[in-house]
Amino acid sequence: MALMKKVLLPLCVLILTLMICVYIPSSTTSIITVYSPKAMPRSRPFTGETSSQQTNNSDDQWALIRNMDSAYSSKNTTQPKEPTRVLKDQILASKRNVEMVTKQIETSRTLRQNENARNERMEMESDMTYNHLLSNVSTTLGISQFHYVSGNGDEGANKQSADKLTNGIARQQEVHTKEESDSYDQDEVEFLRNINAISAKISSISVTHGINKETNNILSTRNDGSNENCKPITKIVFLKTHKTGSTTMASIFERFGYRRNLMFALPRSSHIFATNSFFSRKGVLPLPQVLARSHPHFDILDNHAVYYRPEMEKTVPNATYITILRDPVTQLESAFGYFEMAKGMGISKHPNPFEMFMQKPHFYYNTTKYTMKTRSRNGQLYDLGFINTKLFNNTSAILKKIVSLDEEFHLVLITEYFDESLILMKKQLCWSFDDIIYISNGIRSKSHRFTISDKLRTKIRQWNAGDVLLYNHFNRTLWQKIKDYGPTFQADLDKFRRLEKEALNRCVDTNKFDRHDKREDKFILNPKHSGNYCQDLLRADVPYTALLRRKMREISISATAVDRNSRSQNQEKNRKKRRTRRPMSSKMMKG
Repeated sequence: MALMKKVLLPLCVLILTLMICVYIPSSTTSIITVYSPKAMPRSRPFTGETSSQQTNNSDDQWALIRNMDSAYSSKNTTQPKEPTRVLKDQILASKRNVEMVTKQIETSRTLRQNENARNERMEMESDMTYNHLLSNVSTTLGISQFHYVSGNGDEGANKQSADKLTNGIARQQEVHTKEESDSYDQDEVEFLRNINAISAKISSISVTHGINKETNNILSTRNDGSNENCKPITKIVFLKTHKTGSTTMASIFERFGYRRNLMFALPRSSHIFATNSFFSRKGVLPLPQVLARSHPHFDILDNHAVYYRPEMEKTVPNATYITILRDPVTQLESAFGYFEMAKGMGISKHPNPFEMFMQKPHFYYNTTKYTMKTRSRNGQLYDLGFINTKLFNNTSAILKKIVSLDEEFHLVLITEYFDESLILMKKQLCWSFDDIIYISNGIRSKSHRFTISDKLRTKIRQWNAGDVLLYNHFNRTLWQKIKDYGPTFQADLDKFRRLEKEALNRCVDTNKFDRHDKREDKFILNPKHSGNYCQDLLRADVPYTALLRRKMREISISATAVDRNSRSQNQEKNRKKRRTRRPMSSKMMKG
């Protein structure tokens, strides 16, 4: 027993000592492992904080880890003093992401500032270039600026009698110059007088293209119907322009052709060929084969189309070309209201959306989508084939186009002088007074009209400077033609207006209007005079197009029946001839 105590007791103490030595290092290792940086999570979960807040939290965590690590290193020198490379990379990547997002925000802000500055610069260039520089271009080219319609709606007050016109266009130019001066500031007027460089540049274009008095008088030497025995012209291409009274003009041509069974080049569907692409014969409703044999070409083309002379010439060869223009200020206001462009721009709730548009026209034109966008800047030039909108800032290109149109069109009417224009057209086409009587197809409703101040008028002329140049030139040619018409012009005009008033009183119920289309008020046929004459006068462009389609179909059916009868008669005649030429039989010869 004593031996046992002497042997076993030291052995137990030794075993216990060994167990303690083994257990303590393993426990220490597990504790170290818990607080080791390697045990920290590799990815930081999203807490809803911003990147900068998360970065600050990461820095706090970093300080805590570093303190824990330094505390442990005092006991165990083998533990590294710095955190792991993985955690460093994660923190650095987080900082780089924050910097990248910050740079993107700054870049987008800079781009927006540059875009706004560019729009403002374009509007400033428009103000300086269009209104100022182009105003003297017409003087250099001999395109005098003349009496400008005030647009107050009083058409009679704006009319001038023919005897005053014989004093020359110089007086009209003085009146227009005075009106222009009233609408500009003194600095702007002074600037208008100092554009010698631009004038010199444009004068070279006039020499290149032969713009002189002979060119301006080309139209007056064409067929004007001065011969009393002249034959009415039936080959006509009328190029419709938007919101210029062209629908009323188209009705005049359609009534003329309808009464004479002329062949119209009509669209395959609706009443429009195209609004944003050149005219093409592929869009024309083909004539039936029966009519095509006797009538290989059409007589009249007058539906909406973008002017393209080669295709139109093949459709209606040797035609007289006519179009109509309107004061660009009132024309743009009318188009803006009728096509309700403000809806697409998102400004329809504004008290005066048109004025809102003209405050930043470049912005709305370049950044929004709206109905008939191509007609919201130089829309009349666009209708006449100048569809490259990038050239709207190119003065030389615009002037070359005007020269080309002057050579290609036989007559250009002016909306503000509608009756005077029709008197010229009557003589040009050798028509009668009855052929040019008209009733307006519609009057724009008050809900789609906008007030135009003098300041707004100036902005519109700057924005529509191409149309202003176009209008000024052909307004001058109109008055020159009126001057060359002769002493009977005023008498013919008075007679026409008297006949026009009689037709209006006879065919229209002046106390009622058709307001089914909220954009315009239309006249209603007088029930006391509802015959064909008044119906033809009051019929609009769209109903005429449908009526002409039906009539051409009826003509085709009747022509087919006539052709079938003639062929059967010819076949019968041929059979009789063959019978008479049949040879005698042998029995008849013996007898």
